[in-house]
Amino acid sequence: MTAYATDATRPERWAAFEAAEAALAELPGAVGAVSDEELATLVRVLDELATRARAAQLALAEEARSRGVVARSQAAGVRGWLRAHAPSTALTGEAGVLARLIEGWSRAEAAPVRAAVLQGRLAPRVAMTVLEEFDKLEPRLADMARPDVMTHLVEVGAQCGSRAVRDLRSAVLARWGAVGELDAVAESNRRSIELTPFWPVSAGLWESRLVVDESGRAVIEAAIGPLSRPAPVRGPGGELLEADPRPLARRRGEALVEVCRRASGLSSSTPSGLKAALFVAITAEELQQRTGCGVTVGAFGAGGYLAPEDVRRIGCDAGVIRVLLDARGEVLDVGRTERLFTTGMVKALWWRDRHCSFPGCDAPAHWCDAHHLWHWADGGPTATHNAALLCGRHHTVVHAQRLHGQVRDGEVTWDRTPGSYDRWLDGHRTVTGELRGRHPA
Repeated sequence: MTAYATDATRPERWAAFEAAEAALAELPGAVGAVSDEELATLVRVLDELATRARAAQLALAEEARSRGVVARSQAAGVRGWLRAHAPSTALTGEAGVLARLIEGWSRAEAAPVRAAVLQGRLAPRVAMTVLEEFDKLEPRLADMARPDVMTHLVEVGAQCGSRAVRDLRSAVLARWGAVGELDAVAESNRRSIELTPFWPVSAGLWESRLVVDESGRAVIEAAIGPLSRPAPVRGPGGELLEADPRPLARRRGEALVEVCRRASGLSSSTPSGLKAALFVAITAEELQQRTGCGVTVGAFGAGGYLAPEDVRRIGCDAGVIRVLLDARGEVLDVGRTERLFTTGMVKALWWRDRHCSFPGCDAPAHWCDAHHLWHWADGGPTATHNAALLCGRHHTVVHAQRLHGQVRDGEVTWDRTPGSYDRWLDGHRTVTGELRGRHPA
């Protein structure tokens, strides 16, 4: 703590801390005087202060432990010492987390965790998740892969939080696991698949519990995904009259029942074709050499990692479409083409965009439409470089606000300024000077 190395700096630092404490104590009673523009700025500043304060508390507790201050106190350990001197950690249960964190990051391989927490990049609870997940993965990792895995977990945790770190297990084993580990995990998971008998929860309602492995989840999602898409009510002209009032869980439940009806022959509905298929992306080399892993594409929760044996097993199913990629990960074979946005083009868009391309939206690919970035009515081609996936809501927004998007380096970027499409089109009119249409793509 070099900032406190001289007596000259201590009074200044303490004065700053006291002034900050006084300012924070006064703020709740003075929020009415904060301007609209300052609200978000103050929230960001306070969030940064809270993060830095917690990191500083950890550094102080670690220093107290290493100096023997904790051992000489009446506390039984770091947890008790923090509960005594930082009462808020006792009320929230944070003291135990901080104490375990200090203990956990003392080992050499956890140095990235310690650095990220003390720099304010990684929240303590997320840091604990990183350490816990690393401990579970470590025995299954290839030699020399541990530092890379720890760094990766830290970066994902810093950006996306604990849940994202837990979701990395299959991805980490696919990339850094010892030979055969992903298959071993998949085989173990298959033995845990179960569907319990139904039990009554109220008059006429029944409940069951389903546990599936990664490939089972992918197959189920591919089947129910298209059927669980929101179904808004539209007028004769296509205008939105009412959004689908059903919550996601209800739509998914109804979709599962409909899939079972179709399988049992009790439904007159026809399958939904392409959007009911399961897409598994794998490189041609991995497919030929029977190595690597597959990645599910298009379904709700896409991005799941399938073990090599699972890919080869389900690859025999008629409903599975293997998207072959070359060594650079580019689409190699997506099937035969048809008219307009063909089946092959839609497959390629599923692989490229993964979900709705509108910023901040993660609606799965099978809920989305293929949108002409340069509108067909204005002369735009029907090609993947002129297409983007959009969910129903954002497809409406894009047309209503006349927004322009384009594909750059394999990613769709949007100019969300109203009228941006018209401004772009004015700069790209054909030499014949034809009037542009005003119709949806």
